[in-house]
Amino acid sequence: MKNKIFFTIIGCCLMLHDLCAQNAQKNLEKYWIYRERLNQFFTMVGPDPGQSMIADARNNYQGMRFGEEPVYHGYYMGVLATEFALLQRNGQYIAAEHTLTELYYAIIAIDRLDLMGEFFYNLPPSLNGIAIRDDVDKNLFLSGSYNDHFNNSPTISPSPSKGKVAKDDGCISMFTSVKYGSGVPDKDGGSVWSQDLISQLYIGLALIKKFVPNSISFEDKITLQMRSFSFSQKAVEISNRLIYYMQMNNWRLIQPNLVKISAGYGGFAQFTSPGFCYAHKYMDSNFNPIAHMFPGTLPYWKAANIPYNSHGIYCVLAAVGDSWDLRKRSTDEVLESKGSLTWNGFNNGGAEFYRLLHQDLYDMYADSELL
Repeated sequence: MKNKIFFTIIGCCLMLHDLCAQNAQKNLEKYWIYRERLNQFFTMVGPDPGQSMIADARNNYQGMRFGEEPVYHGYYMGVLATEFALLQRNGQYIAAEHTLTELYYAIIAIDRLDLMGEFFYNLPPSLNGIAIRDDVDKNLFLSGSYNDHFNNSPTISPSPSKGKVAKDDGCISMFTSVKYGSGVPDKDGGSVWSQDLISQLYIGLALIKKFVPNSISFEDKITLQMRSFSFSQKAVEISNRLIYYMQMNNWRLIQPNLVKISAGYGGFAQFTSPGFCYAHKYMDSNFNPIAHMFPGTLPYWKAANIPYNSHGIYCVLAAVGDSWDLRKRSTDEVLESKGSLTWNGFNNGGAEFYRLLHQDLYDMYADSELL
């Protein structure tokens, strides 16, 4: 699909490590081109509905599309956290403040989606970990400042020449489909976060915990006012909320109306509960994962028998929580393992990304760009 966002893996890899095939300067130039394209054509930074959400595609057929937003949001926060660390280390403090501004609005957007979790269920808002998938309203995106932002004359090249938002069906999102459709949320739970969506948020939450100071003052480049914010503390708070939500019904995820989320929408989190618990322990060292995971599932998790199409969930959680005990193994042993314990899973790619995420969170190897 044309103009699909590849900033996720490309951004993280370019910021964390040089690619062997190209020199560092070329990679740096490429990175900032992708970042500018992202900000101009795929997101609008800010606190309002739909802002600081990431469109996963933009093309002439669909216009802008917001798919599984929390997945892209996790990568986005991770890119911003590592970008800030590198800019700060390099003495580029003004640029670092721009990045912190983006990261601030990205992380508070999680609270916004959480408070909207009850919206279509006609229940009062609650900050309880049950979050709506996105709050992108096509009527906002098709008009006013939103439309002006996304359809500005390109200032960079190459640019998306197709897929302008200004057409009747030019903005596709879960929120839009429910609000202007039946008005009723998916009965199986497709309107709220599933375990696979939540798992990908841990990429961003963990990298914030690792690379962004707990309390920092910066100039908000949207309001032009000074702001103090505890990024790491906020990431821990969000993680705590998510874990409490997932375990409240014995790791059987529920909707705001207490109806269970179906298996097809990722409602069964019992067998991934050890991964989530160890990932949260990375966020909060005082947390006891054994006491909170679903009973009897730890041996299954440690064996890393990855079910089909669950590779992303398992590898992200294992990387963040080191729950496959990979610090006891060499990098080559993990990558070349003939058994199930490997980042490669079902050959769907991503092995290098998971390895880099794991090693940077745990300061494992000397070649880490951020050590």
